[in-house]
Amino acid sequence: MAHRVFLRPECGACGRTSECLPLHLLAGQCPGEAPCPCVEASRCRAEWEAEVGRLYAQYADAEATVAFALATPRTLQRAALMLGWARGVELPWELSCALPRAFADTWGAWSQDRLDALEAEDAQQRAGG
Repeated sequence: MAHRVFLRPECGACGRTSECLPLHLLAGQCPGEAPCPCVEASRCRAEWEAEVGRLYAQYADAEATVAFALATPRTLQRAALMLGWARGVELPWELSCALPRAFADTWGAWSQDRLDALEAEDAQQRAGG
């Protein structure tokens, strides 16, 4: 795979730059910026958000439920709560263990698919096609 160095960081899904790339990809949009237009990332995001909602419904106590409900969408605080750790919020053990697994299962699969596609493009370019 060709390595790109000394370039502005770009979203691995859409190629756009952002003030906060992790939030751009995971939330689909940073406040004040255009949304990430990648359809595949949007599907992954929806799957992850649905699984996070299911896990909060299954494992969250009152404190975690309130913290998640009050966290503004498309913020780092909300993303941290979706990943299983956020400063100042004590999540139940089962929830804090299940949330990173949900992230790895959804975004890990998307990331591997994206990496495979990029490697295939690079191989095709090297082959002259």
